[in-house]
Amino acid sequence: MSTVGRPLWDAQTSEEFIFGSYAALKGQETLVNQGILHRDMSPGNLYVGEPGCPEGWEGFVADLELTFVAKSVTKDKLVERPSEDGQVNQRYDFHEYSAESGSKAPGAENTGTALFMARELLDKMLPKRGTDQKSKKVVRPAEVERGVHHDLESFVLVLFYAAMKRGLESKAWHQHPDFHDITDLYHTLFSGHKIREIRNGRSALVNPVPDPLFRALDPPMFHLLYGCQILLARQYALSSTDPRADMMEQILQSSNDHKEQRVITYEDLYKVYNAVILTLSNS
Repeated sequence: MSTVGRPLWDAQTSEEFIFGSYAALKGQETLVNQGILHRDMSPGNLYVGEPGCPEGWEGFVADLELTFVAKSVTKDKLVERPSEDGQVNQRYDFHEYSAESGSKAPGAENTGTALFMARELLDKMLPKRGTDQKSKKVVRPAEVERGVHHDLESFVLVLFYAAMKRGLESKAWHQHPDFHDITDLYHTLFSGHKIREIRNGRSALVNPVPDPLFRALDPPMFHLLYGCQILLARQYALSSTDPRADMMEQILQSSNDHKEQRVITYEDLYKVYNAVILTLSNS
């Protein structure tokens, strides 16, 4: 079947954006359940289907050139291991490490698009100076295992990018009193050229809550991005003082809530989408 579609930001309505990205998320999970990690969740790889497309093609993931296939899959063998972070797809041991200590140069690039790369991966790409200022010794980044939650963080970042790009190109947002603040936020998040700029700009999405953006969104898009913002703050181990978070926190209660840092899971993202779709059906 031909993968004909449009970039997510070209969605004509909020409903098309929501159902299209929801279908793409399910497609991404299908890959993971086959032991395939995409590793390049970026705006050019998430699409909404054309009007009148077959059911299930409301959105999809494209470009599998940078995927990583779990070794266990190539041997037709599943590796069973406890799911500590709540991911239902962790039957596969991807065993892929990024920025391996001692094997890669400091600041070595990871696979993917830096602007949408998970913050933990960006951290590992930044060389750090040792405590001995005279020697100026560079400390190699620590080893980090690349996992599903990194791709899901990238997916969430693409949602914010596409929603903001779509809004900033609309006439309605040009008349909004927060237009200039939203434009500044957009450039802070997605105009960095260096890894440190991108990594530092990421905080603008979680601390403080980006209220100018949320005020410009219609209710369904607000609920989608607000839920995603809470998931990002969780993954970054940041607590929220926003009173609006209480209702969404109740929706997002899951088995990994006892942890100080709770990684983004499909379960929690589906809870956000289900809550949003419910608002659509009640409108």
